[in-house]
Amino acid sequence: MTITVFVGDNDEIIATKAKEYDSNAYLLHTKNFEEFLRLDPESNVTVYTALSDLPKITTERAVIYEVLTKADNIYYIEPNQWSDDIGSFQLVGQKYLTEFFLYMSHREKHNVKNLILDAYIDNNYIKLKDYRKSDTPNLFVAGCSCTAGVGVDNHEKFSSLISKEINMPLVNLAKEGSSIEFAADQILRSDVREHDIIIWGLTQEMRFVKWENNQAIGGNWTSKEHLFDETHLYKSIISVHQVVNFCRKVGAKLILLPLISTERLRLLLSNIDEYYERPYQTKPIDYGTDHIHAGPKQHRNIADFCLNIINKEK
Repeated sequence: MTITVFVGDNDEIIATKAKEYDSNAYLLHTKNFEEFLRLDPESNVTVYTALSDLPKITTERAVIYEVLTKADNIYYIEPNQWSDDIGSFQLVGQKYLTEFFLYMSHREKHNVKNLILDAYIDNNYIKLKDYRKSDTPNLFVAGCSCTAGVGVDNHEKFSSLISKEINMPLVNLAKEGSSIEFAADQILRSDVREHDIIIWGLTQEMRFVKWENNQAIGGNWTSKEHLFDETHLYKSIISVHQVVNFCRKVGAKLILLPLISTERLRLLLSNIDEYYERPYQTKPIDYGTDHIHAGPKQHRNIADFCLNIINKEK
């Protein structure tokens, strides 16, 4: 004897699937769920239901979870589109709540069919821009478009020039429009080891990475609200110190290189041994093809500056 529950949205699809499985399957809703919960465990029953069919979740009770706990077998029937899908980001919705309670039930009884959690596990929030290339020392670079080398060819970028000169494989963690906090996270979650070299081109500290449709887009740091929000300065400072501490612990060489940081941030970081200030420039030596970012001569200049630091400390 088996208690079977089909779970999905309040549409015809779930009813059809449930009745194909058991012609006596019936809808579980606010008026009959208590009767279902009192069923003898040896009952032979098939029901179908959705979050919207059952009482709302409160601080006192989650009926959907009680229903799932009662089941011997659970079939998840995901709709093509959820009835409460508004086409943009939702922190909470039927899909996420339903899949959470299915996940909880499956952890305990391993009885849920058709539940695939890959999208949650392999999500874009935790993906790195690049990965370690070998067991020998690697050169990691992080930063915004200035480090990514927008406006110049790959072989002209200061990261490529340094990689070639010191004969180390390059791990490029730089992303256009990214923030200090984003770069720090990329470094801290990378496979950085002893004797690796990390060159971090520090960006403007009021930047932050905005997310839309599960994708990171360029930092918005132009509005007055964000430009004068001290929280961004705080996050940038602690992010830098976290990376400094991490690199010291693993024995990696860190070069903090301010590229478009403000004078205030530079002063706040000036006492860190890993911080290097280049000679003052009012503008780049030359410009790249977009006429905004640094050109090949400026990248060569930055490469030479970093190589001088690396060679001195060999």
